[in-house]
Amino acid sequence: MGRLYPPRAGAGNDAAGNYARHMTLFTYAVAGDADGNPTTATCSHLSTIADVTPSSTRGCEDCLREGSHWVHLRECLQCGKVACCDDSPRKHATAHYHASSHPIVRSIEPHEEWAWCYSDSLFLLPA
Repeated sequence: MGRLYPPRAGAGNDAAGNYARHMTLFTYAVAGDADGNPTTATCSHLSTIADVTPSSTRGCEDCLREGSHWVHLRECLQCGKVACCDDSPRKHATAHYHASSHPIVRSIEPHEEWAWCYSDSLFLLPA
């Protein structure tokens, strides 16, 4: 099955549309709450971000194994697991958070640099 929309070549992808093996590690800061509103809240998990290598360059590793499909991809910033977003049928990134307690993921879609802290429900952007 695979991705609902084919990956594009460009930032974060190679010419064949495979996701980059290693992306730039940003320093993140809180940009908003779960509704996207400005907030003075702090994320208590920023110190858990590690310099990780994506577990897959082809897509959501669980969807690939199951033969299902995904919409967008997220990378766990504690272990590098690549999993699908909550708009995808199987929501593997959120399932990984619940199974592992790894709180922060980032989008690995081209031209997207945001991250999300599940534990604090905060939207993060590069500082």
